[in-house]
Amino acid sequence: MQNFLRRRFESIYPVYWLVLGGLLLLGLTPIGYSHNNYPGTATIVSSILLIGADDRNIVVPPTWTLFHEVLFYLVFAVTLISRRAAVAITIGWTGLIVADLLGLRLPYLPPYIIAPVNLLFVMGGAAALWARQHARLRGGALLAGATIVAVILLHNNSAIAEAPRRLLWGLVWTAAITGLVAIEARRRLPVPPVLLTLGNASFMIYLIHIPMQDQLVHLVLHFGMQKFVTPQAWLIMSTLIIIGLGVAANITIEKRLRNWLRERRQRSDVLAAAY
Repeated sequence: MQNFLRRRFESIYPVYWLVLGGLLLLGLTPIGYSHNNYPGTATIVSSILLIGADDRNIVVPPTWTLFHEVLFYLVFAVTLISRRAAVAITIGWTGLIVADLLGLRLPYLPPYIIAPVNLLFVMGGAAALWARQHARLRGGALLAGATIVAVILLHNNSAIAEAPRRLLWGLVWTAAITGLVAIEARRRLPVPPVLLTLGNASFMIYLIHIPMQDQLVHLVLHFGMQKFVTPQAWLIMSTLIIIGLGVAANITIEKRLRNWLRERRQRSDVLAAAY
């Protein structure tokens, strides 16, 4: 369990803290998009830990999802102790979420702990187990079925309540991802190098895409450049800039940091084994 938590910590926090620190420093300058609305101490502390009462009052906008991810890793770490614990926790957590969906409010719990989106972790775990236990899974059939259901949902999206809609989309993506995993396991899913590059940089792009969008808009308005760029051109330009910055940051900073952390962990493991 200790190794699992250490690896999960290293996969999230060091890179995230670099982005968080950069945004906090940027916010201290007049050109920082958060300069006039600088976060308070409670928000900063909660953002550093990715744990708190409110997953929306944060410094880095997209990282509300990391609150859920950290929660899942903590729960999953406990389940590593025993299978009975895994079953009990999964059933109990799912029950709390379903109870909240049915209107049985539990005000003493932070809302994100019992948010319906957490059921996606349960679905993901089920997909992983299913893919491992069914080596000859028909990935194409799953993918086709998911596509058909997705088309039906798109045509009826507004007619379905939010909570059931999220769960249905979760099941669709669970089936789609399971199908893609099955296809890839048979070496039938070639991945172009450009997609591998974007995949490697996906965490960095995820962290910076909303803050950089806000910052670019702030700079455009600050220097009065909005009259020179159409909204359509701005959307394309900003998207390319953010992806480019994310890839560049991944290559120059994130990879080096992850390599250093991995080497440090390996040296620590060697020393621990020696003693």
